Amino acid sequence: MTMRNKNENTQFTTEFTSSSVLDQKSFDVTGTLTWSPVIVNNGDTICCDVTHTTTLGSTPQTVCRQITVAQPISINAPVTQYSSNIQSSVTLQCDVTQGTASQIIWIKENVQLNITSNSRFSGGTVVNESLTIANVQQSDGGNYVCRGIDAATGECKYHYC
Repeated sequence: MTMRNKNENTQFTTEFTSSSVLDQKSFDVTGTLTWSPVIVNNGDTICCDVTHTTTLGSTPQTVCRQITVAQPISINAPVTQYSSNIQSSVTLQCDVTQGTASQIIWIKENVQLNITSNSRFSGGTVVNESLTIANVQQSDGGNYVCRGIDAATGECKYHYC
Protein backbone atom coordinates (compact mmCIF):
# COMPACT_ATOMS: atom_id res chain seq x y z
CA MET A 1 0.00 0.00 0.00
CA THR A 2 1.19 3.49 -0.81
CA MET A 3 -0.30 6.96 -0.46
CA ARG A 4 0.38 9.90 -2.72
CA ASN A 5 -0.61 13.46 -3.48
CA LYS A 6 -1.86 13.25 -7.06
CA ASN A 7 -1.63 17.03 -7.64
CA GLU A 8 2.01 17.31 -6.57
CA ASN A 9 2.94 13.89 -7.99
CA THR A 10 4.61 13.01 -4.67
CA GLN A 11 4.45 9.89 -2.55
CA PHE A 12 4.15 10.03 1.24
CA THR A 13 7.05 8.21 2.87
CA THR A 14 7.83 9.12 6.48
CA GLU A 15 4.25 10.37 7.06
CA PHE A 16 2.70 7.01 6.11
CA THR A 17 2.66 3.59 7.80
CA SER A 18 0.77 0.45 6.84
CA SER A 19 0.15 -3.06 8.04
CA SER A 20 -1.47 -6.06 6.39
CA VAL A 21 -2.99 -9.38 7.41
CA LEU A 22 -3.64 -12.22 4.97
CA ASP A 23 -5.96 -15.00 6.06
CA GLN A 24 -7.62 -17.74 4.00
CA LYS A 25 -10.51 -15.52 2.89
CA SER A 26 -9.20 -11.98 2.62
CA PHE A 27 -6.32 -9.58 2.67
CA ASP A 28 -6.77 -6.69 5.14
CA VAL A 29 -4.58 -3.63 4.72
CA THR A 30 -4.60 -0.70 7.11
CA GLY A 31 -2.80 2.54 6.38
CA THR A 32 -2.24 5.58 8.57
CA LEU A 33 -1.31 8.96 7.15
CA THR A 34 0.05 11.43 9.71
CA TRP A 35 0.20 14.69 7.79
CA SER A 36 -0.96 18.24 8.43
CA PRO A 37 -1.98 19.82 5.13
CA VAL A 38 -1.70 23.59 4.76
CA ILE A 39 -3.87 26.03 2.84
CA VAL A 40 -1.89 25.52 -0.41
CA ASN A 41 -3.04 21.86 -0.30
CA ASN A 42 -6.70 22.90 -0.53
CA GLY A 43 -8.29 20.96 -3.38
CA ASP A 44 -5.44 18.44 -3.67
CA THR A 45 -6.32 14.82 -4.36
CA ILE A 46 -4.84 12.19 -2.04
CA CYS A 47 -4.72 8.63 -3.38
CA CYS A 48 -4.26 5.26 -1.71
CA ASP A 49 -2.92 2.50 -3.96
CA VAL A 50 -3.07 -1.16 -2.94
CA THR A 51 -1.23 -3.85 -4.87
CA HIS A 52 -1.26 -7.49 -3.79
CA THR A 53 -0.50 -10.13 -6.40
CA THR A 54 -2.17 -12.95 -4.44
CA THR A 55 -5.59 -11.29 -4.14
CA LEU A 56 -5.62 -8.54 -6.80
CA GLY A 57 -3.36 -10.00 -9.47
CA SER A 58 -1.37 -7.34 -11.31
CA THR A 59 -4.13 -4.71 -11.13
CA PRO A 60 -3.72 -2.20 -8.28
CA GLN A 61 -6.78 -0.97 -6.42
CA THR A 62 -6.83 2.83 -6.03
CA VAL A 63 -9.07 5.15 -4.04
CA CYS A 64 -8.64 8.93 -4.30
CA ARG A 65 -10.27 11.73 -2.30
CA GLN A 66 -10.12 15.48 -2.75
CA ILE A 67 -9.31 17.34 0.46
CA THR A 68 -10.52 20.69 1.73
CA VAL A 69 -8.19 22.77 3.88
CA ALA A 70 -9.73 25.78 5.61
CA GLN A 71 -7.77 28.75 6.88
CA PRO A 72 -7.72 28.84 10.67
CA ILE A 73 -9.54 31.73 12.25
CA SER A 74 -7.49 34.75 13.27
CA ILE A 75 -8.82 37.60 15.37
CA ASN A 76 -7.45 41.12 15.63
CA ALA A 77 -8.61 43.08 18.65
CA PRO A 78 -6.11 45.76 19.60
CA VAL A 79 -5.36 45.88 23.31
CA THR A 80 -6.67 49.34 24.03
CA GLN A 81 -7.78 51.21 27.08
CA TYR A 82 -11.01 52.93 26.18
CA SER A 83 -12.17 56.05 27.92
CA SER A 84 -15.74 57.16 27.48
CA ASN A 85 -18.03 59.72 29.05
CA ILE A 86 -21.09 58.52 30.94
CA GLN A 87 -24.15 58.26 28.62
CA SER A 88 -21.99 58.33 25.46
CA SER A 89 -21.18 55.34 23.21
CA VAL A 90 -18.00 53.29 22.87
CA THR A 91 -17.07 50.58 20.35
CA LEU A 92 -14.67 47.82 21.38
CA GLN A 93 -12.85 46.69 18.23
CA CYS A 94 -12.71 43.05 17.16
CA ASP A 95 -12.14 41.79 13.61
CA VAL A 96 -11.93 38.27 12.18
CA THR A 97 -9.03 38.79 9.76
CA GLN A 98 -8.73 35.22 8.48
CA GLY A 99 -10.97 32.17 8.31
CA THR A 100 -14.64 32.08 9.25
CA ALA A 101 -16.16 32.40 12.69
CA SER A 102 -19.34 30.47 13.48
CA GLN A 103 -19.86 32.54 16.61
CA ILE A 104 -18.47 35.66 18.33
CA ILE A 105 -18.54 35.75 22.12
CA TRP A 106 -17.79 38.76 24.30
CA ILE A 107 -16.56 38.20 27.85
CA LYS A 108 -16.47 40.85 30.60
CA GLU A 109 -14.49 40.04 33.75
CA ASN A 110 -14.58 36.28 32.90
CA VAL A 111 -18.37 36.25 32.43
CA GLN A 112 -19.98 35.83 28.99
CA LEU A 113 -22.13 38.80 27.98
CA ASN A 114 -25.67 38.17 26.79
CA ILE A 115 -25.67 40.84 24.10
CA THR A 116 -29.23 40.20 22.91
CA SER A 117 -30.70 40.75 26.38
CA ASN A 118 -29.17 44.22 26.81
CA SER A 119 -30.63 46.89 24.52
CA ARG A 120 -27.54 49.08 25.05
CA PHE A 121 -25.30 46.46 23.35
CA SER A 122 -25.04 46.03 19.59
CA GLY A 123 -22.70 44.11 17.31
CA GLY A 124 -20.69 41.26 18.76
CA THR A 125 -21.87 38.94 15.97
CA VAL A 126 -20.26 37.13 13.03
CA VAL A 127 -21.54 39.94 10.78
CA ASN A 128 -20.25 42.75 13.03
CA GLU A 129 -17.67 41.43 15.51
CA SER A 130 -17.00 44.73 17.33
CA LEU A 131 -19.13 45.44 20.40
CA THR A 132 -20.79 48.85 20.76
CA ILE A 133 -22.04 49.93 24.17
CA ALA A 134 -24.54 52.80 24.04
CA ASN A 135 -25.43 55.03 26.97
CA VAL A 136 -22.24 54.01 28.82
CA GLN A 137 -22.67 53.52 32.57
CA GLN A 138 -20.06 53.38 35.34
CA SER A 139 -20.82 49.65 35.70
CA ASP A 140 -19.65 49.04 32.09
CA GLY A 141 -16.02 49.53 33.14
CA GLY A 142 -13.83 46.43 33.16
CA ASN A 143 -11.80 44.01 31.06
CA TYR A 144 -13.45 42.70 27.88
CA VAL A 145 -12.37 39.76 25.71
CA CYS A 146 -13.49 39.00 22.15
CA ARG A 147 -13.64 35.27 21.34
CA GLY A 148 -14.38 33.61 18.03
CA ILE A 149 -15.38 30.01 17.39
CA ASP A 150 -13.66 28.67 14.25
CA ALA A 151 -16.35 27.44 11.84
CA ALA A 152 -14.01 24.77 10.42
CA THR A 153 -12.58 23.30 13.62
CA GLY A 154 -14.85 24.45 16.45
CA GLU A 155 -11.77 25.80 18.26
CA CYS A 156 -12.05 28.93 20.34
CA LYS A 157 -9.67 31.78 19.48
CA TYR A 158 -9.62 34.89 21.56
CA HIS A 159 -8.05 38.27 21.92
CA TYR A 160 -8.17 40.68 24.80
CA CYS A 161 -9.65 44.11 24.24
